[in-house]
Amino acid sequence: MPLGLPVDSLSDFIGDLVANNQTALATVKGVTPDIIGAGVGGLFDAYSIAFRFVWIAAACFSVVAVVCKSHLPSLHSDIRQQKDSSQALHFW
Repeated sequence: MPLGLPVDSLSDFIGDLVANNQTALATVKGVTPDIIGAGVGGLFDAYSIAFRFVWIAAACFSVVAVVCKSHLPSLHSDIRQQKDSSQALHFW
């Protein structure tokens, strides 16, 4: 390992890092503040790569929805007329 973390401590380090258990993270054998900082940076990079395609897909669906909405006719006046006519039928 480049920063000196023992290989046998790697599973405990990753588990505590993902669980955000800072007290247990400090007790992992061979961990230094530099290793914790590098681990947090790597975790953030992994999350951003993992969710990149989710955000891209959401943006694509949003663009399709906006384009579809812009081509639909406005039904506001029709709905208002239906509401006015339905209220006129009730005499109570």
